[in-house]
Amino acid sequence: MIGLTASAVSLLFVLVMGWLSYRDKFFSVKQMTDRGIPAGLPFAVHHGMWGDLFIITPLVGLIINSHQWSVTQMVSALLFGIIVSAVMHKSYTLAAKHEALTENGKLTAAGQVHAVYMALALGVFSLFYIYTPAPSHSLLVLTSVLLAIHIVIGTQVVFSFTKPKWFPSDPLKNPATWLVVGSVWVFLLWRTLLLLGLL
Repeated sequence: MIGLTASAVSLLFVLVMGWLSYRDKFFSVKQMTDRGIPAGLPFAVHHGMWGDLFIITPLVGLIINSHQWSVTQMVSALLFGIIVSAVMHKSYTLAAKHEALTENGKLTAAGQVHAVYMALALGVFSLFYIYTPAPSHSLLVLTSVLLAIHIVIGTQVVFSFTKPKWFPSDPLKNPATWLVVGSVWVFLLWRTLLLLGLL
């Protein structure tokens, strides 16, 4: 029941972000171009948002439903999530492009909600990878594989191949993309092999 509630809350976060983007007229490519913005990343075509919906939301529920942690561990994990989310979202505001989460160097309303959402999600995943000494091997492998996929789609790598005219950037030519994907993949591989007893 706790896991189902966690997934429901996660789903609610994503829906609220979508609604806020729609309210700000940045939900779809059409809304964006109707505002006179020819290029950017609206909510509906932001692959990370779809990953939040179909990957992060169910994983959070599965993880919370299958383990218990101490208050100290939960507080520590939450603080970690807050710090990493704050750094991530600060870096988003430095990008000189229009997105559903950032605009004119500031987080949008949807971006502010995403910052809280990401802090909570990162807290849950740090509980799983750091404070769970013997997780289910099947859940561990499933989580690592899905998170590895999420970080790729979340960095919009797909657009390097489809090249839509309203998204002029090429993520695969951006060193930050390689740094983020590479570091997450290394961490996931290391923790997965370690928790599986293969290291």
